[in-house]
Amino acid sequence: MTLNESGPYVEDRWDAKQSAHRLVTDGLALLCTAQRPGCRINTHVLAHSTGAYVVREALDDADDRPKLAAQNWTLSQVMLCSADISARSLARNETAGEALYLHCARLTNYFNPFDSALSLSDVKRLGAAPRAGRVGLPRPLHPKAADVDCGPYFDANRPAFAELPNPSHIWWFYDEVFLADVLHTMRGAVDRHRIATRIAAPDGGLALSRPV
Repeated sequence: MTLNESGPYVEDRWDAKQSAHRLVTDGLALLCTAQRPGCRINTHVLAHSTGAYVVREALDDADDRPKLAAQNWTLSQVMLCSADISARSLARNETAGEALYLHCARLTNYFNPFDSALSLSDVKRLGAAPRAGRVGLPRPLHPKAADVDCGPYFDANRPAFAELPNPSHIWWFYDEVFLADVLHTMRGAVDRHRIATRIAAPDGGLALSRPV
C-alpha cells in the first residue's frame, strides 16, 4: 500500500489515518468474523512507505474496539518495506507497535539506508524521528521480528533501477530477488535465517543477497 506522497506530509498522514480506519471497518472486521479454529488460509500483508503507518495504526485501532479485541484473530506474515514509521515505534517493548506484534506470526522489516525519501533532511518530514525503512529496527529485536538490510544489495544494483522515479524508494517492486524473498517469507517453509535470498549481516542481523 503506497499513499500519495506529493502533498504536504501532514495532510498525507491525516489521509493515512482515515485509511487505517477503513482498513479496520472494511478489512479486519471481516477477517475477525471469517476466521475459525483450524483455518488453513493465511492472510499476509505487504506494506510500503506510508502503508506501514496505515497497517500499524489499523491494528492499534482494532485493539481499541471491544468487539474486535475480544476475538482471537491474527495475520500471518506482515512485511514492511521503506516503512515510513519511526524505528522506535517497533522496539521490543514499545506500546505503539504492541498490537502489530500481537496480531502477526512474523514481522519482517526490509530497510534501505540509501532511501532518499525517508531522509530526515526531507523538509516535508517536519523533523520526524528516524524511519524503520531507512535505519532498521532497534535492538534487541522483538522475538517475532526479522530485520533485513537491503542497502548493500540496492547499492550494488543501482544501474538496474536508474530509470525509475525515486529509485531508492520504489525499487522493491522491480527486483526479482526482493520479490523472491517475499515469496519465501510468505511460504514460511524455512527459518527466517535460512531463506536463500538472505545472508548474515556484519551486525549479526540479515541482509538481502542474490542466491549463489
